[in-house]
Amino acid sequence: MKHRSKILLLLLALLLPCVVMSCGDNIEPTKEFHDTDGYAFMENGVMRPATTRFTADEMLERLTLNAWKRDYAFYYDKRKVGTRRDVPPFVEQNYFVFALDGTAYMGNVDDASSRVLYTYTITDRTIEMKSASVTYIMKVVAIDDKTMIVDTPLTGQNIYGYDEATVVQRTVFKNYLHSTL
Repeated sequence: MKHRSKILLLLLALLLPCVVMSCGDNIEPTKEFHDTDGYAFMENGVMRPATTRFTADEMLERLTLNAWKRDYAFYYDKRKVGTRRDVPPFVEQNYFVFALDGTAYMGNVDDASSRVLYTYTITDRTIEMKSASVTYIMKVVAIDDKTMIVDTPLTGQNIYGYDEATVVQRTVFKNYLHSTL
């Protein structure tokens, strides 16, 4: 009986490291997130229906027919997609109004005097907005009459938990009536 107990203890001692190692953090292969035809990835990488197919003319028409209020934003990089809790809430209070003449303004929903005038150009799906002191680059991922989804590269910015070389902010804008501005 003592002999069996010793053998059993020896077997357990040999198996314990294997069990502990297999229960540790499972390393999953890197999953890069990509939008597909008719779908855009959102918070936590969840795919949602979105109008990802549009022409430059359709994009310009939708940009200029609506005012666009930031609904929410989240960060992603080559390894993960975060949630809106990662982005400071002040980022979500702005809106954009685009005009056909290449001008746009951005303002704060709660402060009418906060409007800043920009000029903008569109190349493919990328909007470059310039003011006297700031330039914004936004790649339009999806747009329809109600929602616009844009990516803004934040390369080189130290956002906790995200890779500086590949971090992007994805912002979801909702149609916002001009009359309320």
